[in-house]
Amino acid sequence: MGAISNLLLPGMGAHCDTLRKILGLSAALIICMLYLPICCYGAYRYYEHKRFVFMRKRYQWLTTFMIINLVLSLIFLPIILLVYSNYLAIDGWIDFLFYAVIVLATNNGWKMTWRLFMHFFDTKWANSIANKEWKTLINTSSSDQQTDWFIAKRSTFGKWQFFATPYFVVVVVDFLLLTQWEYVPVPVHSKPVLLMVTISAIAAAPISMITYLRFKTPAFDDGFAVRDETKFVLCSVCGGVAVIAAISCISRIPEH
Repeated sequence: MGAISNLLLPGMGAHCDTLRKILGLSAALIICMLYLPICCYGAYRYYEHKRFVFMRKRYQWLTTFMIINLVLSLIFLPIILLVYSNYLAIDGWIDFLFYAVIVLATNNGWKMTWRLFMHFFDTKWANSIANKEWKTLINTSSSDQQTDWFIAKRSTFGKWQFFATPYFVVVVVDFLLLTQWEYVPVPVHSKPVLLMVTISAIAAAPISMITYLRFKTPAFDDGFAVRDETKFVLCSVCGGVAVIAAISCISRIPEH
């Protein structure tokens, strides 16, 4: 097993006791029989109503990518849990699945940041428009228009496609940072600590940015429940981190 397996689920692959089998199988069944069907149904309903105006306002492609990330994560997680509880043996691929789930999770965090920034920009731009005389907007050479950042950057930062290239660069950098401890020559006992610090730093970046944007976005007529959705997602992310930490701690309980 690699550094990531030893860190998140120590003892994976070894003989496991009844507690581990019950814990792993129960979690896998809950994901497969509850969360995954709900997620797939939600994706179907989203696709069914994608042409409605309230769906178009939620940045369809970004939301679609987030749903794909979530479905893939829910497919990979039960496999990891079944290996953890010794119901399935794929030792050669388990670390790849771990890295895939972590990369998907961090990618979803960056996509949420991406989408929330677009809502933030739209709101600030709308406020800037409301504070300008219409003649100022028509005259593109007006000094007032040039001094307003949100109006001046509408054609760049105001387009979600503008961030596509930076996003892929961030994804590649995150992946390299996560996997570096598999080939960087450091003491074996230090790898789990270094990996934990790396995962925490990578996860903290989008979470911090989401929290900042959540509070900095001006109040607006939120008919699309963007602010509530962000709050619930942050709570879910924190809950997921707590569950992973709990499972990792339980895995370290010595067998009797």
